[in-house]
Amino acid sequence: MNLFYCMGGGWGHLRRTRVFIDLLNISPVKVITASPLAERLFSSEELVMIDPNLSGDRKQYNQRLSEIISAENPVAFYIDTFPCGILGELKSVVFSPETNLYLVTRRVKWDNYRALACTMPFEKVFLLEEPEPGQLEYLRLCSQEVVTMELDYPVPERAEPVNFKRPMWLVVHGFVEEEVLSLVHYARDEAKLQEQWPEIVVISDCEIREEGVEWRNEYPASAWFPHAARIFTAAGFNTIQETRPYRHKQKIIPFPRKYDDQFWRSRE
Repeated sequence: MNLFYCMGGGWGHLRRTRVFIDLLNISPVKVITASPLAERLFSSEELVMIDPNLSGDRKQYNQRLSEIISAENPVAFYIDTFPCGILGELKSVVFSPETNLYLVTRRVKWDNYRALACTMPFEKVFLLEEPEPGQLEYLRLCSQEVVTMELDYPVPERAEPVNFKRPMWLVVHGFVEEEVLSLVHYARDEAKLQEQWPEIVVISDCEIREEGVEWRNEYPASAWFPHAARIFTAAGFNTIQETRPYRHKQKIIPFPRKYDDQFWRSRE
């Protein structure tokens, strides 16, 4: 069994893990997560759910995690982004000598995460974008091999056609409603300045009820990209990867994150 540890606050961790699994054709897999959004990307047989309420009790959480790892007895354990877990929770987990550890990571604000880092004997690190210098130094010390790779995000088609009488402006963001609304308001202000009257469509897991805005909770949002005249997004890793072919019509608004440098990514 190939076990993936995918604990994080948003959709991006899950999406990145799905694309990575498919690209490397890894099988069989199970994904450890606390997010109900995982059901959109993985079958029930592929999921091992952890009660999100356990995150407040480190002892119970680690006990549950250890039980999962022991029961699955993985030949490979893949960690998404944070080498010792988003809270440093993997420091106390004991892995079997037969389990190979792998890290699939993007750029991390290393000064913010450094205190949580521990020595992990990674067989290989898959580096998905340019790391901070301190992060790269750590990865080289903890891993037998660091390889760079790009994820190939599929370009899906919508089952239903996208038909609008006016140009469609797309807002794509999730998880934080205030940020979604700030993107919506920015799109509206842009439309007024340019004296345009587009159809504004919001693709988000946050329910947005704004006059003159159509909200859709759809996956994948990238199926809408070819049909949009303008695209407004944040600068999360997956978003930047998936919108690369549409950069000419995209407006990127980075948001502050503790461990993710969206401002760096928006300049690349």
